[in-house]
Amino acid sequence: MFKRLRTISRCHPAFSIIEIMAVLLIVSLAMIGVANLAVQSIQAQTINRGSIIAYQLAQEGIEIVRQIRDTNWLQGKNWKDGINSGDYCVDYLSPTLRVASSLNDCPLYFNNDNWYYSPVTVAANSRRSNFKRLISINAATSSASVKATITWNDRDKVFTYEVETELYDWK
Repeated sequence: MFKRLRTISRCHPAFSIIEIMAVLLIVSLAMIGVANLAVQSIQAQTINRGSIIAYQLAQEGIEIVRQIRDTNWLQGKNWKDGINSGDYCVDYLSPTLRVASSLNDCPLYFNNDNWYYSPVTVAANSRRSNFKRLISINAATSSASVKATITWNDRDKVFTYEVETELYDWK
């Protein structure tokens, strides 16, 4: 009975330690590759999310200036009333331009509904976002050039997004 077991084990040799280590190395390299891909995917998702928010905030800033122009038309005023050359902070809650000396003057905060806004006076319980919005207007010609600049910080990097348009008098 013992002889028969010995002959079976000699016919089917086991894996050597070198083969096992080689398989473990290959599996480990594959796992590291998958983990690295997952980390890069999460980083790209975060950057893309910030870019989408920045685009929407820039578009909102342009639309606020456009609303000022359109309101002037509806009220029979000069279309450039309140639209002067310079740098401004804007907020959808109060469609007026507030003079700003730099982008640092225009941080955006979250309100209770998690909407971004640029308050005139910051309340004690306000939560500051990573975003800043500056509207630059050049109204020296017959049209008005409006540029919205959005910056935000993410993982110790500063990102910038800019949108520019021209506003005209349609009369």
